[in-house]
Amino acid sequence: MGATNESHKRKRHNAENAIKLFDTRTSNDETATPNKTTLHPQADKADTELKALKTIDIISFNARAEERFVALLATLVKSSENNEITIIEAIRECAFELDISTETAKRYLLKHTARHARFQIQNGKVRLRQ
Repeated sequence: MGATNESHKRKRHNAENAIKLFDTRTSNDETATPNKTTLHPQADKADTELKALKTIDIISFNARAEERFVALLATLVKSSENNEITIIEAIRECAFELDISTETAKRYLLKHTARHARFQIQNGKVRLRQ
């Protein structure tokens, strides 16, 4: 049980590091929230726009969220130990970070693991297609 707990801690640490790597915000703005993990170079603006789109134009929201899903998933995979993450980790982390449902994250993952898509699933793990 101790080894399993360590494995979970290591996976969580890797996911957190991947999200930090994806954080490209370099604002010196005094109003910026300290230690806020963001997902886009213009994160505050992008997050505000994405939240607004969710209530105003769900079709545009889904398109934008899907683009960000692909970028985040690529970052998570590239920053993991073996360049792969579990399916559940991909769904959970992306759903949380993008404020989408886990069902939406599953749909995006299924779409982006199609035969000619950017990602593939092997042995329950998501990796970039070779």
